[in-house]
Amino acid sequence: MSFEAAVELSENIKNFPGIQSVVLFGPLASGDKLSKDSKIDIAIIYSKKDREIMKWIRYLATDRFKLHHLTPEEIKNKPEVINALSGEGILLQGNPVSLSIEDQELKSQMLISYNTTELSQNERSKLNRALFGGVSTYLQKGERKKKYYSGLVEKLHVQRIGKGVLLVDRRNANQITKTLSGFQAKWKEIPIWTY
Repeated sequence: MSFEAAVELSENIKNFPGIQSVVLFGPLASGDKLSKDSKIDIAIIYSKKDREIMKWIRYLATDRFKLHHLTPEEIKNKPEVINALSGEGILLQGNPVSLSIEDQELKSQMLISYNTTELSQNERSKLNRALFGGVSTYLQKGERKKKYYSGLVEKLHVQRIGKGVLLVDRRNANQITKTLSGFQAKWKEIPIWTY
């Protein structure tokens, strides 16, 4: 129920001027159950704050929410907020937050680990082709030809960190997880910030 309330609030405010992102973080985002007295942490990232917009958002939000009205500059000066947003933050609306610290551009990424051991060999092969592409051979006028085709990893510029571990731009992560889910592979996401 609490997650649905956060999504509903983000839907209601997504078109307000100046809002770049709406991010759920804190205990609810990390999968913990909230007590009746707990607040839902929502960070609203603005290109430029507007007191009237902030007033309307406070009006739309119930007492159940703890709202954090921030600009990218304010986030940069609050390491505890950076850690919270990058550790378990869930982007509800807008674009991933891009921060600059000491002239280093930080990008919102998703580390996806997956396990295919419970899949049949056939399903595992199909999933690997979907992710990494492959080669097919065929005969054309008596001559054996090869056709190479790319997978999602190449198309989305995903980095393969190791066996069963991918690093992907957070905006493209759902395409990878949808594919993994489609083949019923087990997977887990870990949001991180990278240079």
